[in-house]
Order: sequence, then C-alpha cells, then structure tokens
Amino acid sequence: MPTPETRAALNRATRTISKTIRHYKTAKWRATLQEARDNQTLLWKLERWARLKSFTPVDPPKLPALRDPRGGPGLTTFEAKAQALAGRFFPSPPADLDDIQDPSLAQEWPGRSAVEQRVTPKDVSRAQQRTAPWKAPGADLLPTGLLKACGEPLAQILAVLATGCLRLGWFPPQFKEARTVVLQKPGKPPAAYQTPGGYRPIVLLPTIGKVIEAIVAARVTEAAEANGLLPGEQIGNRANMSTELAVRLVVAQVQEAWRQRATASLLHLDISGAFDTVNHTRLLATLRDLGYPRWLVLWVRAWLANRSAILWFDGRATEPIPVPAGVPQGSPLSPVLFLLYISTLYKILQEEHPYLGLVGFADDTNLLAFGRTSEANTRQLERAWDTCLRWARTIGMAFTAEKSELIHFNKGRKQWDRPVNLALPQGRGVSPIQPTSSARFLGVWLDWRLRWAAHKRAVERKLKTQEFALTRIAAKTWGPGLARAREVYTKCIRSAIAYGASSFHTPTPPGGNPRGPAQSRSLRVVTGAYKATPIHVLETEAWVPPLDLYLNKRLADFEARIRQPVLPGGRKPVDIIKGACARL
Repeated sequence: MPTPETRAALNRATRTISKTIRHYKTAKWRATLQEARDNQTLLWKLERWARLKSFTPVDPPKLPALRDPRGGPGLTTFEAKAQALAGRFFPSPPADLDDIQDPSLAQEWPGRSAVEQRVTPKDVSRAQQRTAPWKAPGADLLPTGLLKACGEPLAQILAVLATGCLRLGWFPPQFKEARTVVLQKPGKPPAAYQTPGGYRPIVLLPTIGKVIEAIVAARVTEAAEANGLLPGEQIGNRANMSTELAVRLVVAQVQEAWRQRATASLLHLDISGAFDTVNHTRLLATLRDLGYPRWLVLWVRAWLANRSAILWFDGRATEPIPVPAGVPQGSPLSPVLFLLYISTLYKILQEEHPYLGLVGFADDTNLLAFGRTSEANTRQLERAWDTCLRWARTIGMAFTAEKSELIHFNKGRKQWDRPVNLALPQGRGVSPIQPTSSARFLGVWLDWRLRWAAHKRAVERKLKTQEFALTRIAAKTWGPGLARAREVYTKCIRSAIAYGASSFHTPTPPGGNPRGPAQSRSLRVVTGAYKATPIHVLETEAWVPPLDLYLNKRLADFEARIRQPVLPGGRKPVDIIKGACARL
C-alpha cells in the first residue's frame, strides 16, 4: 500500500502531466489557427468542426450493438450489422405493376421529347465545371480536380465514351459499384443508434461515371422543362428555384386565403426512404409515357440494372451488396428522375382535388386546404390522404403518417385544434395528427398566425451555436485575421440570420436595424473591439453593411430572381405563385 508521501508525489506528477497536455493542446490549436490565416480550405474545415462537432461527443470508432428486430440478443458481429444496415438502406418494396403494358420495352413508341444523343468535349467540360473539384471520389479514387487538370485531351476521350454508351444503351459495370460510408445521423438520442434508422449512407460513386450521368441529367432536365413534364408546384432541384421560393409559395397562398376571408391548413407528408424505393419498372414506364425517346429509356434501364454497393463501417468493408431498387444517391441523374417518377402524384391530386394547394420540394410533399372552418379543411386533407395512399401502392412507396405535421393558419385570436385522421396502410387503423402552433417547413418555422415569432426563436437558438463556433476560431489576440473572420461571419452567421427573409422581412426605412444585437455580438469577435464600441463603428471597420440594408438587398435579389424564367423562354417562378393564388 503506497505511503502518503508516494500518493502526494503521484498526484503532483498527474497534475504536471495534465497541465503539460493542456499546454501543448492549446499551442497546437493556436498553431493550426495561425496556419488557417493563409489556408482557406483549412479555415472552413475548422469552422465546420466548431459549428457541428466541437460540443458533441466523439463518434465511437465502431457501431454499437444493434437491436435485433426479432427480439434476439442483439447484433454484435460485423456481418450481422451489415445485413441489418443493408436491409434498411437497400429495400425492395412491392409495387402494383398490373397497369403497365410492355414492361420489357420491346415495342416502339413515339418520342415527343427530343434529346440529343451525341456528346461533345464541351459538354464534358461543362459537366466537370458544375462539380466541386475535390469531393470524395468513389472506387476509382479519381477526384474531379484531376479530370479537370487533364484538360481537352481527356474531355475528347470521355465525349467518345459517353456517345458510345448512349448509342449502345450501355453503362460500364465498373461505374455501377458504390462505396457507401455509414455515418451517424446527428442529434439523435443514444437509443436511436442501436437501430439501423439512426445511421445514414454516404454514397461515393466513380467520378468518370458521374460525368456521364451529369451530361444525361442536363439533357433530361432540359427536355422536361421545355415540354412541361414537371409539376409547377415541384420546386426542388430546378433552376432558379429554391426552398425560399417554396416558403413564399405557401405564405402567398395563406395570405391570399385570408384576403378572401377563408382559412388555410397545411399538412406535411413524409415519404419513407424516397430515393431508395423507386421501382425500376415503374420508372421506365413513366419515362416512356412522358414521351422520352426509346434509346434514352433503354440507357436508363442499363444504368439502373445490376447495381451494387459496398458498406464501409467499423474500419471494414462488406462484399458487394445487390441494390434491387431505387436511384443511387449522390448521382447527378437521380434527382430529376425522382421528380419525374413522383410527378404522377401531383397529376392525380390536381385531377381529383382541383382546389387543393400543392407545394413540393424533392421528396417533401405538402398539401394546402382552404375553407371557412378547420372541419372543412380537415375533410379535404383526409380525402387527399386516401388518394396519396392509393398512388403509393401502385409505385411501391409508403407515406409515414407518424411523421406528418399539421398546422391550421388562422388570422383570428383563437387557434384551431381540429386534428386530421389519417388512415394507415394495410388496415392498421387511423392515426390522428394533432395540429401544432408552429411547424418547421424547409428550414423556416411557420406559426399559425404568420407572426414569425417561432422562426425568430429558432434563429436565436441556432445563433448560439454559430457564435460559439466563431469564438472558437477567432479571438482578440490570436487566430485568423480580420478578413478571414469577417468571411466566416458573412457566409455562415449572417446567412443563417437572413435565411427565409424573402418571406418574413419587410423593407425597412433608413435607420432600421432588425436583429442588430446578433450582428453586434459577432462583429465584436471579428474585430476584437471593446464591448462599448458602437455598432456603426464595428460595421464600418469590418466593411459589413447594416443588417436591415443587407436584408433589403436579399429581398430585392429574390424578387428579381423569381422573375427570371427557369429556362430561356420557359415559365417564370413568379407565374407559379400567381397561378396558385388565382385558383383560390
């Protein structure tokens, strides 16, 4: 047993070692920040770490044991975890395909949408320019930056390869294997990480294959926009459209309903595993029915066939796992194919419920009902839900009623509490969806009176994390200089404050300064100024305009952008808003 003198000596040694470790950690951190002054890539890596991970526990080196859905002792081996994750990431849901004629695509059909088959080196260069140069590559380990550095000679080779693939209706099998990294979903409770639903796949595809896919995606999108194949209410993954336009579309319809002494109710629907549950036969039949040429549909069939994925987790990789359904996440072609795939839902809803408002952003589907009372609105939404379930059965998808959200917009003083009763699939009863006073819609919080109080509180909560990240990488006497710290503020914190300003911000007269304290706090960190320094001095020294002027400009830029056509000669986003309001 150690003597008291020995224990005292051990305690002194432990304190000395801990102090030395803290000293060297601090020195290393400040040296890294000093390096970030001249290395912009390192600066943004530090900013992302400080904003997202600096205050969270370190990710475990291995996945914890997963719960056995059959009630077993738990999945602890690598093989058992891989099987559970593969069942979650790569499902094969059943679909009703009885209405599809010629599923083998043996017969000819008239193609109404002209799509160019020949690929030029200019098309290859344009596709490479739209891709970040140093994104993580797939199994080929070739970053896009390397392809760009090869210049014109490689572009000519890839143009010949892409043209041959399109003419032969073939896609190289080497480009169909995806490396799928398994990561934790952030912000989940600890119990969620004991199920496959607590993890998300990050798909890394071969770079050369993505170049070909980007070229095809651009042509499919151009044909879809030129021929009006995409619903006007579908905002996601389209040129000159954004989440802020979707928010404006909802707010404009609610305000128009109020002007006509009516009311509005918004029901958000969630598609379970949207991209992973696309039925290939149904997708090809949809492309044929939309009028795409036969050679393109045959190429898409070859592109979808025999795909596989390798799961990476716990420092190991699985054998290739077949992917029977879905469109590959991370592919430039997947978003437009998914929009075309679910376009039939919008068509059915518009035919059977002509007075129902629709707002979609990729796999987010939102239904707007208008009426004199909440009872009338809920009856409309319940009938529309039945239509959605009938559509989902035919294409092999499923809506998750438990994740649906409902909000009744009411300009009066009394909040409505009428729930929507959603019938669950397979006769599993009814799920009552209780209305909420506020709901998150594409990153913006909408409250039942459109006063934006809930959104303001959410932004203030978010700013605490943002400002904490700024103080971690920028201090008064060390860290990045004024220019770099100012860049972090303008691109991260100010952008978070201004998101959704196109809907909630009212142009201010001279002298206004909404949310001035947030900018004041951040600029004191950026400039290293005293607490008593006036805000206008901070803005002058940091070359940052007052917040009200920035929001005014942001609103003006949005108004100008929505008046630009989606494609030359195409429909303008502002026409979508006017058309939706005119139906009320």
